[in-house]
Amino acid sequence: MGKSKEKSASWLVTYSDMVTLLMSFFLVLWILSPGVTTITYDTIIDLFEEQTGLLEAANKSPQSNSETPTPERIVDYIEQTRAAWQELADVVKEANVTEQMDLEFQHPDRVLITLNDSLTFNSGSDVLLPLAELVLGSVANVIVAEQSLVEVQGHTDSVPIYSEKFNSNWHLGAARAVTVVQYLVNATEFPPEDFKASSYGEHKPVSTNFTPGGRLENRRVEIYIKKEWNMVERYVIEQMFEVG
Repeated sequence: MGKSKEKSASWLVTYSDMVTLLMSFFLVLWILSPGVTTITYDTIIDLFEEQTGLLEAANKSPQSNSETPTPERIVDYIEQTRAAWQELADVVKEANVTEQMDLEFQHPDRVLITLNDSLTFNSGSDVLLPLAELVLGSVANVIVAEQSLVEVQGHTDSVPIYSEKFNSNWHLGAARAVTVVQYLVNATEFPPEDFKASSYGEHKPVSTNFTPGGRLENRRVEIYIKKEWNMVERYVIEQMFEVG
């Protein structure tokens, strides 16, 4: 008899999770709409408390999913991510490096930040420039807000490097990627295993290597911020990129 009741009630948990997620999604749609300029925590709580007792009952169940979106999680997410991305945008603008940095939302689980080496490193060097540290500090705050995994790729142009320190462009790209990863690990205090550094050397160009401008585009560091966002979170990020 007990098992029958448990089985018959289990669908309520799944259903309530779905309803909560849909509520969260449409709530974010409303928050981000042009006519809404302010939103308070109490407003969100009131909206959730107006719903039926189904969600409350399901949340008390031992089978309740702890990852179900709640008003607290929604508010925290919006506040933290908005603040982190806004800080990064402000730093880039104030430092006048908008031409040296690019942000691209590639996929629901990946954001790409590209920094060219006029911002990050001197020619043939793997030592970060002061301005790069300023920008990467804000990138680190985004990583913390998103609680994400990170991959850093080093890329170069096709001009051979002649250096006692680096035997090839592969080595230079790898050293630069490691430098950026080390900075981000220290800044975020995340476990090193959350980060990956790799090098493509000159073998993954985004432009021609026959012009100075093309070679400049190819000399870059790519930072991939990876996280499995849910439907609500994905929508928020997409809107941020559209606005930006």
